[in-house]
Amino acid sequence: MTDTLPTPPCDILILGAGAAGLMAALEASAPRRNGPAPRVTVADAAPVAGRKMRLAGGGMGNLTNLQAGPAWYVGEDPAFVRPALRRFPPRAALGLFERYGLRWEQRDFDQIFGLQPMARLVEAMVADARSRGVRLCFGLRARSASRTADGLFDVTFESGGRSVSLTARRLILALGSPAWPSCGATDSGLALARGFGHRCLPFRPVLALLVLPDRHPLRGLQGISVNVGIAAGTQRLVRPLLFTHRGISGPAGLIASCFWRPGQAVCVDFLPDSPLRDMLDTPACARLTAHGLLRRLLTARLADALDALLRQAFAGSGTPAPPSGAQLAQWNRAQRALLCETVHAQRLTPTGTEGMARAEAAAGGVRTGDVDARTLESRLTPGLYLAGELLDVTGLLGGFNLHWALASGQAAGLAARRSLTPDRTAR
Repeated sequence: MTDTLPTPPCDILILGAGAAGLMAALEASAPRRNGPAPRVTVADAAPVAGRKMRLAGGGMGNLTNLQAGPAWYVGEDPAFVRPALRRFPPRAALGLFERYGLRWEQRDFDQIFGLQPMARLVEAMVADARSRGVRLCFGLRARSASRTADGLFDVTFESGGRSVSLTARRLILALGSPAWPSCGATDSGLALARGFGHRCLPFRPVLALLVLPDRHPLRGLQGISVNVGIAAGTQRLVRPLLFTHRGISGPAGLIASCFWRPGQAVCVDFLPDSPLRDMLDTPACARLTAHGLLRRLLTARLADALDALLRQAFAGSGTPAPPSGAQLAQWNRAQRALLCETVHAQRLTPTGTEGMARAEAAAGGVRTGDVDARTLESRLTPGLYLAGELLDVTGLLGGFNLHWALASGQAAGLAARRSLTPDRTAR
């Protein structure tokens, strides 16, 4: 259901009714001690609120992660998230569930999932916002936004083939990224931000499957899942890697996609908890061939593929390959080092990702250098605030993106509300 359009101007206009926009609306519409609550309007091109949020975590919603902090985000300045996360820690996200009588559980890697469809949380937030007087207007696609001579924000929308304009004293851009275009996601927020002078980085798909070359030895292993070690920024994580018919996915592959750039390699440790170097001189291993050892430690198909990669490594290096069938006791130091590198530091060079249509998130967006990290207010246009995935902030897999959307929405809504003095609130 869409509310009737407000009589302009409103106090705070929020573009985007996703997690960031809804959270901003709840915070912006909170009662004030020294005056009436601001008049808040949320506008979205979609027919309902939170379309992407409703699908998060397979519909059940990975709401947050107990480890949420700068180390779990990528962008030009991951530390940018610190003030918002300090004000809205994981405990605050759990408080959302509890406020609306929803249950949750903690899973592996400190992920917090709801025990009911995420749509329940969306609907509860919408009902709460409306109870505070927030107008939620759907089917409004923002086409342009500007600042008028008297300091108001004027936003022009397209609705049902006609043009509609709304004005507001404060404007919050929470329009997200183009990931999951089937949900109606676009990069329209970047155009609006650029109109106010903001520098933007092109969006790129992340949390997406990485495609391997057609004849790569690891192609054709679909269905195999194995715990691997991967480098994730300054961290080394051990997560499940899932092979598909086209490449690598699963938590490890999706996290790796956040850091990957075209032409780069992804370094994978296929035995993160079993150092080969410490095993090769043991009597049990010394009598085995390399292929035999790999088959003892890994599934047969993966062991065969790594053996093929090892043969390629010998062919492309200056190290002579040991005789066929030679036991590991007969391998010299250089040969053993190449075996360890093949298993523990396998460099995979993807040809690309499956693209924005299959990506769970997008990296890039509005550069954070021109945004105040404490308030999320533009440093270029006072009264303009930016939140959520529109900013150059992307969380790794595990609830970090939804948490950032909520935390940044709260920070923007709070700052916008506090910037209004009682006598300047719309009547």
